[in-house]
Amino acid sequence: MITLQYVNSQQKTFQFLASSVSRVKTANFHKYAWKYSGLERQFGVNVSSFQKNPYEYEVELCVKGTMEQRKTFLNSFHEAAAYDVINLTPGKLWWNDFYLECYITETSTYPSEDDFTTVNDILVFAPYPFWIQTKTTNFYKVSSTYAADDGLDFPFDFPFDFAGETSGYSTFNADHYVPCDFELIVYGPAVSPRVLINGHPYQVFTTLASTEYMILNSKNKTVYKYTNTGTQTNIYNSRQMFPSVFDKIPGSAVPVIWDGSFGFTLTAYKERGEPEWI
Repeated sequence: MITLQYVNSQQKTFQFLASSVSRVKTANFHKYAWKYSGLERQFGVNVSSFQKNPYEYEVELCVKGTMEQRKTFLNSFHEAAAYDVINLTPGKLWWNDFYLECYITETSTYPSEDDFTTVNDILVFAPYPFWIQTKTTNFYKVSSTYAADDGLDFPFDFPFDFAGETSGYSTFNADHYVPCDFELIVYGPAVSPRVLINGHPYQVFTTLASTEYMILNSKNKTVYKYTNTGTQTNIYNSRQMFPSVFDKIPGSAVPVIWDGSFGFTLTAYKERGEPEWI
């Protein structure tokens, strides 16, 4: 079964399913285009590179129900989409577990022949025209003098306890056909945390207390430190420069090595020109 929904930057969710108030009647999300640069020849062209421009999808929504239900949906959907545009914060269009960062930039609403249905034509604008699926693996701190269920006192949940493995060696498989951008979250305590992924060092020269964590994002080219109270510090200049900590990671199964003194989460962003067929 295919699930389809729009989630704006404030996490307001709108389902586009047959069982919901609104459903997609027509759209073509399995459509994309590459642009090329090259030198023209007498016959054809010598291609030097490919690129992708921003992409637009035309979508026809059918909004059904009583007039009050339809007005409530259309007003809420408009406000959520407009919020993203005005604040330059893209929402996400989800096709199962693939998402497309996008804005709703055009809309046209009119009655259908059915008295209980309103048609809402929208234009989905994707400035970065890739559908993304994530692959996440948790890597545990080597067992210490405390038990795993002792934990650390954060006001939110981390995806694992801060103990577990017996060595700082594991593997990661993004299971993708090309290298991937990634997010690396390191949980304190840690001193100049360093992770080797397929022999490539990813290190930031900072100290994380037991109440702190660090997020390195290769796609956004950012490195931030956070405290358990929500304080954020930009530590971009503390990153290892060469080789770059923003280099993509392989899409195949590769070894992951660290000293075992800290735990971390590694998430690969698997990008496709269209969502995967199921």
